[in-house]
Amino acid sequence: HDEMQAPAIEYFKLGPGPYYVLTRPFHLCSLEVGKTVRRVLAGGGVLLNNSVSPTLGVAAIAKRPMKPGEMIVRGIGGFDVRGEAVKLADELDHVPIGLLRNTVLKRPVEPGQLITFDDIEVQPSRVLDIIFQQQQKMLQQVKTKAEPAMLCQALP
Repeated sequence: HDEMQAPAIEYFKLGPGPYYVLTRPFHLCSLEVGKTVRRVLAGGGVLLNNSVSPTLGVAAIAKRPMKPGEMIVRGIGGFDVRGEAVKLADELDHVPIGLLRNTVLKRPVEPGQLITFDDIEVQPSRVLDIIFQQQQKMLQQVKTKAEPAMLCQALP
């Protein structure tokens, strides 16, 4: 590996190297940013664009059992939750991992459980307003898509 990348690789707990065995699909984001920038500068376009009407999010998933009253100090990079990509239409009530910062739990959470807004005490913010607006828009889209299917089922 490139010696300049050694600190980033060690940060991901892959050891000192120089050889690594990745036993599951693995993305080293800090190493991929440079490749993406080069691709864009060469006219290749962006790899992923979630657009002004996002369809994907990164949900917070509990890493460990947690009790009501416990605080999630930090979502991204913390010890309490990990991120998992979800389709917004499938998980409308998920809490985006980036929103979790000094957040108190209202209910018990088990490892592997997707954290929802019902599980946490939410502090009002502009970001939260935007998330709720996106949820309402997505909910409306889901209802609109479901209505024709329901009409077809109702016909004799």
